[in-house]
Amino acid sequence: MRVILLIVTLFFASCGSNHETCEPGDQRSCTCEGGDKGIEKCNPDGNGWEPCDCNCEINCEGRDCGDDGCGGSCGYCEDNEECLNGICECKYEKCYDNCCDEVEVCYNSSCCSPDCQGKECGSDGCGGECEPGCGAGETCNSEGICEICIPDCTGKECGFDGCNGECPPGCIDGEICNFDGQCEVCVPDCVDKECGRDGCGGYCTPGCSNGETCNIVGKCVGEISRNWIEVTAGDFYMGSPLDEPGRFSNGVDYEVYHLVTITKDYFILQTEVAQGDFEDVMGYNPSHWGQEGTGVYCGRDCPVEQVNWNEAAAFCNAISLADGYEQCYTCTGSGDSVSCEPKAEYTKPNDCLGYRLPTEAEWEYSARAGTTTSTYNGTIDENHLGCEENNNVLNTIAWFCDNSRNKTHPSKLLDPNNLVIYDMLGNVNEWCHDWWQNELSSLHETDPFGPISGNNRVLRGGSYDSEARECRTAYRSSLPPFIGGYSNGFRPVRTIP
Repeated sequence: MRVILLIVTLFFASCGSNHETCEPGDQRSCTCEGGDKGIEKCNPDGNGWEPCDCNCEINCEGRDCGDDGCGGSCGYCEDNEECLNGICECKYEKCYDNCCDEVEVCYNSSCCSPDCQGKECGSDGCGGECEPGCGAGETCNSEGICEICIPDCTGKECGFDGCNGECPPGCIDGEICNFDGQCEVCVPDCVDKECGRDGCGGYCTPGCSNGETCNIVGKCVGEISRNWIEVTAGDFYMGSPLDEPGRFSNGVDYEVYHLVTITKDYFILQTEVAQGDFEDVMGYNPSHWGQEGTGVYCGRDCPVEQVNWNEAAAFCNAISLADGYEQCYTCTGSGDSVSCEPKAEYTKPNDCLGYRLPTEAEWEYSARAGTTTSTYNGTIDENHLGCEENNNVLNTIAWFCDNSRNKTHPSKLLDPNNLVIYDMLGNVNEWCHDWWQNELSSLHETDPFGPISGNNRVLRGGSYDSEARECRTAYRSSLPPFIGGYSNGFRPVRTIP
């Protein structure tokens, strides 16, 4: 009799394990015959689970986290991320391609933890200042403590006193304060200049008349006409789908197809920067195709080329200064020896409101102008990816190896894209802001602008000597920022406040 009772007890215990309590509405994955995944749901009364439903379909397309439709997950986010509509987004501040933790800020291209422990003033190590800060007449010492500031003008008759003041008596008109704190006569320097600053607080004479501007070498030039196209922020798919003819990969997917969001409207130059415009602003013309009388002359309306990335950035600074906008780059040197870097105070390129080079994403967004084909005039077929004649897609919009006669051409001779922007493909390659990276992210990106350092800067668009496959909107190339080349030019953009 005791044996029978034990069997009955075990039977009911086994049945009970299949009726574990759960929360109505909960669901979990289960395994079907053949190993496929299914989904089972909690009974409405919370007493056990319904039989495994093997008709569900896993759907993780375009998702890197969240429910896969069968009770499982498409992936999991990091602790400082959250899953929004199937995409891992930063919970707190985003810093380039990284997500910062709750107490971190983005500084110098990386996530940084401010540290003011034991300090009442001075730098917090992450671009901010420790509070409460010092009062009038105080200075912050090396330990971050406020102390009375004692002005020091020993041996000085001008210049900074070390306490936010100036040493008396100061310099008179015509004098300048040297590095030793002594006043000396300032000799204005206007050699070969007819306008601009003289180095002593004045301006070189005679100065420019109405309708003229002073260029970077102190010469008056006529008003420069530039046509800017307004581009409205939005979403687009960057890169190329796997079945696009001519798509480039070499063991690495250089044209990853992914969703990108541009958050700020901007202006883009309707044409590539012309030789005449560059010469008027910078005082020289580096172009190979600008040498009149040599058989390779193109003209002032042809795109400037043989400019390196640094020269393009210096030009952007020069027109920002001329038009009264902030400069986006820090540059040293001049001509083809100039060296430029984006200013560190801007977390993203589009935070600067002056002229600058477009990010790779901004360039492609502008070039596509709402299209999704391999060019803004349709998709190039498999039989016309080189220099073949009768390329019905490219011949009307781009100068490339079939129709260019191996040289550049003046702007606006071919059809523009839907935004009325000319020569986004062909004629000359165009420098972009970004450092080169072999493989773009496959995730949804917002205002991407590449890695924080590198060896090469990005070039886009193809040129007069490019094959057709290299004049696709998604095609990418690069060069070191100090190298020019007969086929490399640029066009600036400017964020709209």
